[in-house]
Amino acid sequence: MAPTVSMEQLIYDCRLMNEAAARGFNLKLRDLLADSDSRLDVQAYVLRPDVVLDISKELVKAEGHYARSVAAARLTIDRMKKAAAEGKVSIPEREKDWLDTMEAQLDTLPQEEEKFIEEMVKECESEKFAPAKYDL
Repeated sequence: MAPTVSMEQLIYDCRLMNEAAARGFNLKLRDLLADSDSRLDVQAYVLRPDVVLDISKELVKAEGHYARSVAAARLTIDRMKKAAAEGKVSIPEREKDWLDTMEAQLDTLPQEEEKFIEEMVKECESEKFAPAKYDL
């Protein structure tokens, strides 16, 4: 299920959250909004405040943007697999294979950011991509 956003939904949610905050229920409402979808949608699950905080605690241990990006992907895939195994989130069987595919692709990434950039520049050089514009 893909996330759907419309201005009407955003306005309603903002008003509802403002009212909850005024009454001291903002954290309860936040948790209810997150929990209502987190069992049904893996995207909603990994965006739960508790999951984000758990991942963040490990993520800050990595140094540099590239290392953090790779770590974020690994940690997120790991959390999705564990949550599915524990019945905390429902992932259709056909989509579970994608977790393994993404994990395997992460294993092929170079350790060094410079090597990754070099590989991507070679792969993407064309009329549409000008490396010099990005100081590469």
